[in-house]
Amino acid sequence: EWKRNHRKNRGREMKILGCLLMFFLFSYLGIHGANRLERRIRQLKSLEKALFFMKREIDYRRSPLGETLLQTAKRTEHPWCLFFESAGKSFQENLMQGFMSPDEIFDREVKKIQGYHSWEKDLEVLNRLGKNFGELDKKMQLIQVSMAAEEIKDLLSEAQEEKQIKGKLYRTLGVCMGILSVILVV
Repeated sequence: EWKRNHRKNRGREMKILGCLLMFFLFSYLGIHGANRLERRIRQLKSLEKALFFMKREIDYRRSPLGETLLQTAKRTEHPWCLFFESAGKSFQENLMQGFMSPDEIFDREVKKIQGYHSWEKDLEVLNRLGKNFGELDKKMQLIQVSMAAEEIKDLLSEAQEEKQIKGKLYRTLGVCMGILSVILVV
């Protein structure tokens, strides 16, 4: 009799534990989705700041492009500091060896950073920025950086709207799916 009650209680405990795990799992997934939207906004703001530093470096310091990218990396947050640092080093190495175009360097570095920032539209801005970037004069480089900054500004406002709409939806949907899974199991 005692063993049967013990097994029955143990089965209920496992069922309750399973329900709690499913509830927290779905809730976590909803919160994680909303947090990804917030992270994108932070990263876009950081990229916007990086482009401002880059523009200032080109305009006032008149640094070569490799040095400009390295200086930008020092003032930029993760993941963009990785991008600008690696691109700057590639530009400096390329200056001596001359085997890659600026477009190829930017394209390669964008591919490297996709694991940290996976939004294609945002990364396309950097690819467009890299098109013939090193071959342009100072005035054209400034125009190109300004255009990229404007595109980032537009993407930032889109991301903020998306966060307002989808952020609450993801959280609510996660909790609702958690509750539904508990109901289905019980």
